[in-house]
Amino acid sequence: MADSGIYSCIFPHLQPRQTYNIELVVGACPKPYIEILDETKDWSLLQCEVQGASPEPKVEWKDSAGNILPAEEPQVLESGGSYSVTLNITVTKTGRYRCVVTQEEINHQTYAKTFVIVSENPSSVSEDPSNKVAIGWLGGIVIGALLLAAVQALLLATKLVTVTCHRGPCRQRGDYEAPPEKQPNSTL
Repeated sequence: MADSGIYSCIFPHLQPRQTYNIELVVGACPKPYIEILDETKDWSLLQCEVQGASPEPKVEWKDSAGNILPAEEPQVLESGGSYSVTLNITVTKTGRYRCVVTQEEINHQTYAKTFVIVSENPSSVSEDPSNKVAIGWLGGIVIGALLLAAVQALLLATKLVTVTCHRGPCRQRGDYEAPPEKQPNSTL
């Protein structure tokens, strides 16, 4: 950044001699860092922090549609031409939020994004007693089925129960075939 300044380009062999001046602006802006400082079931307090930016950036919070959101007054610290900016916002809706850092002088923009879940309904699924009963029944059925399968596997493994197969085609449950007529010389 120490190389920022006005530079001259001189063309001595042109008639008339020409000099062009250009201003070089060297900037720096790391990606912002987002942190959730505090939250309840109704809101979340988000903080966006940008450190070591130059020139001074404009920091804004935006929703997923790109709308600029009202936030607290930014806290700006300057040290030797380098700026650190902190901007807090309280959100009350579930959604994706972006902290956007813009440096118009050098035509630069960067951002960080986060997704926040805010319980907009005071009685959430886990707090509803009827849902707890339904979840309890479902959990009991699943555990019962797993226990039954484990017992059957254990009985088969210890050979306390054996599975035998009779001659003839295997049948699926529900298929019914009438038994063959007994004839004096036939065997089953």
